[in-house]
Amino acid sequence: MSPSRKGLHLTGESDAPGRGSTNDDTQTPRTAAPGSGTPQRTFTKRLTLLSGKDSIDLYHFGPAHTGDTFVVFRNLRIMYAGHAFTPNGLPSIDRFNGGRGLSFTRTLAAAVGAIARVDTVIGNQRAGSSSIYTWQEFTDCRELHSRLSSAAADAVRDGVGSEAATKRRCILVACG
Repeated sequence: MSPSRKGLHLTGESDAPGRGSTNDDTQTPRTAAPGSGTPQRTFTKRLTLLSGKDSIDLYHFGPAHTGDTFVVFRNLRIMYAGHAFTPNGLPSIDRFNGGRGLSFTRTLAAAVGAIARVDTVIGNQRAGSSSIYTWQEFTDCRELHSRLSSAAADAVRDGVGSEAATKRRCILVACG
């Protein structure tokens, strides 16, 4: 929140769909009309909001479900991963809002490698299931997506049709 103004201070990734990638990692505020819904400050890879025990770290490792920001509430040891974290299931990829299947696994791997001191992860909530998971479940999800990605690449290399490739992926998910 800006010290001179009360209310919500919007922040977004600088390369999210519909926004120009004009900022670098200096976290320089962008010019936007207050109240326009346009982020007033953007970031490319990492941005820390607030300080001390209230610190919140925003990370962007590339697209997965969409442009995807991982939000870490440092003092609480909690990370919000949203739709980039789909435990025990196939990834949800929103291509029309920046999601990329080929980078989904790389994005999760980068998050696992760069983010530390998190115990709890809030992920995609599916009907009838919890959206609160452990860090280990998040890393297990990354491994599952890595195996799915490899299986898809193998199917393309082997010239397998989409129906057979889908069956391969379903067996991989079911059998672990």
